[in-house]
Amino acid sequence: MSKVILALGSFLLGVATTFLFLSGSHTFTWAQQPSNQIGIGSAATPIVPPISQHFTDFGISGGIMAFNVDGAECVRCVFNGPVLKYGGGNFQFTDFTFSGPVRVELTGAAKNTLIFLNFVNGLARATCRIIICFARSVKYASRFC
Repeated sequence: MSKVILALGSFLLGVATTFLFLSGSHTFTWAQQPSNQIGIGSAATPIVPPISQHFTDFGISGGIMAFNVDGAECVRCVFNGPVLKYGGGNFQFTDFTFSGPVRVELTGAAKNTLIFLNFVNGLARATCRIIICFARSVKYASRFC
């Protein structure tokens, strides 16, 4: 009698487990994206405006005035030694030509992005230095950096 009860219990447990796994998509709670992420710091994500200026067969020469790239669409534009001012906005250049020295002035979000990328690059170099110091002791420095 106990063997029959054990077999029946195992069968029912197997059926219940199979039903649970096959009854839809189950994702572990630790693997799901939280709907309300709580973060430390500001959530001030910049809003990128759409393209609002359209230039066709346009040309600029010299560095007297800066060309604001943010929000500009430029078709068949010619730039000779320009100063490009960029703040991280949307832009589109099609069939363009650049000649001479090009100077870029970053402002706003673009400048902050460059500062952040330099920071991350510095972290990567610092981590690489630590790995090299460790790797020299075990003779594997060329594999890491």
